[in-house]
Amino acid sequence: MIKPQKIDLSESEGGIVADANLVVRRLKSDGLYKPNLMYRGFNGEDLSIMLKYGTDIPDSDMIYCGDENELREGDDMSALKYAYYHSNPALAVYDGSKLTDSEESYEKKRFIDSQQKLDALIAVYLLPKGEY
Repeated sequence: MIKPQKIDLSESEGGIVADANLVVRRLKSDGLYKPNLMYRGFNGEDLSIMLKYGTDIPDSDMIYCGDENELREGDDMSALKYAYYHSNPALAVYDGSKLTDSEESYEKKRFIDSQQKLDALIAVYLLPKGEY
């Protein structure tokens, strides 16, 4: 079972790239980093749903998430930016080998096995309140 961890972004030099670097460093120190990880920002108020189903939208097989490059870009839909749209920002990290491209234009990825969504989730990080 995944136990949510906190990431203290106060160590960051500021900005989305520096914060993304801290996330990657944390994944490495937790022994979870792989190059194919996918990242999804979500509302931490949905944490219990995320930990039970592996997604904050359990009735959907598709999720919007991005790779490490997108995490660093900082556009409005990057995982960190999206997390900070919520009052309780959180970040879900997925094993990219358990996701595939979605046919839907509004979604980025689809779970390969919709019965194993929780297996695709490898980490959940709670972020400090704030905004970009």
